[in-house]
Amino acid sequence: MAADSMPEPYLDAWARLQCQKPLRVSDDDWRQAIDAAGRFLDTWGNLAVEFQWTPADLFDVPRDDSPGGLAWFFNGETVRSLGPEHAVTISDRIWRRARPMAAAR
Repeated sequence: MAADSMPEPYLDAWARLQCQKPLRVSDDDWRQAIDAAGRFLDTWGNLAVEFQWTPADLFDVPRDDSPGGLAWFFNGETVRSLGPEHAVTISDRIWRRARPMAAAR
């Protein structure tokens, strides 16, 4: 993906994904996440911005208590539909955005 076509909100996170392999992620999983994220951004990046998807929604690294962002969910698949709160892959797997709980008033 060319940097000039990258939606601005994702530039820094996209660059970090490509340059910094997370410690607990295999080389293959990292390369797959980079490829899948690039394809996603080419096709859906501008719509993701409209839906106010954050860089964390797309790129957060999986941790013990979190599956991570959408880039890590793909497992080599592509997204066939995108909504404000979810993405659906070509095999009908659904990834739901984690939404922070509303602050108590």
